[in-house]
Amino acid sequence: MNERKPIGNAFMDVINAFIRVVKAEIAEVFQNIGAQIKQKGLGVLIMLAALFPLLAAVIFLLMALYQLLSLWLPSWGASLVMFLLSLLLTGGMVMFALKKIGGTDNDDPV
Repeated sequence: MNERKPIGNAFMDVINAFIRVVKAEIAEVFQNIGAQIKQKGLGVLIMLAALFPLLAAVIFLLMALYQLLSLWLPSWGASLVMFLLSLLLTGGMVMFALKKIGGTDNDDPV
């Protein structure tokens, strides 16, 4: 009537149940990580897509500035001013980026 399992079989049942629980927890963690990656990946994709209208806006702004400078300067002068402003902006952005990634230590007072 009342069958008793050997202790080895009972121990194996406990270990198998533990393995099933661990596998279920690991699967749930991977599902949560996958959902977060999908959510953040979509945000990054939308940010990259937003760069194209921004680039078009910058191009039109530069064209308007060129036309405005052409009123006071000859066309070669307006082009030269635009070239120099672009170089200054690029240099400033590179210096800022290098400071942010730790390429230079200009923040420390001597």
